[in-house]
Amino acid sequence: MASILKQIIRDQPLASESIKAFCEEFRDKQRRPRLTNLIDALRSEIKAYSKVFFVLDALDECLEDYQGRLIDKLESISSTVYLMVTSRPLDLIKQRFQGACHLDINATDGDVRKYINNRIQRGQTKNEIVLAHLAQNNRGLRDSIVEKIVTNTRGMSVLLIPVSDYCAHHIPIPQVLDGQAAN
Repeated sequence: MASILKQIIRDQPLASESIKAFCEEFRDKQRRPRLTNLIDALRSEIKAYSKVFFVLDALDECLEDYQGRLIDKLESISSTVYLMVTSRPLDLIKQRFQGACHLDINATDGDVRKYINNRIQRGQTKNEIVLAHLAQNNRGLRDSIVEKIVTNTRGMSVLLIPVSDYCAHHIPIPQVLDGQAAN
């Protein structure tokens, strides 16, 4: 929630009085705000907007214990909040959004292969750097690793779930994604 609040206020030319007070309160106490404090601050800040869109990417990577609570908290902030969720199609998440319109996104083997090769080539994490070094000297090893990853991702897909008024009005998801939906 703190990250969401930061994203909402960072582009503001001036901080609101409530955010100034919020920051002062927790700066002096040298402690982190509680979830309720963050939600209250978020509610206060989004009052200035007619619509707020949150994109929650990779919900399946959030601990199961927190998935439902996170969605509940985001939905409770305001009626002007619209959610779009991406996730692998896990049963728990599919149940949570049962009845919501969704778009299945499936990567092709070529997409996955290209992505993995790019990650190895860029070598941004420690593991990727080690892998890039090993793969540089052994093309067969690199190909074997890439193909194993491609094989293991077959059948995986991502659910794109716009949880908003757009679904209620039955506007096709591709139109929403292309910005063709009328307000």
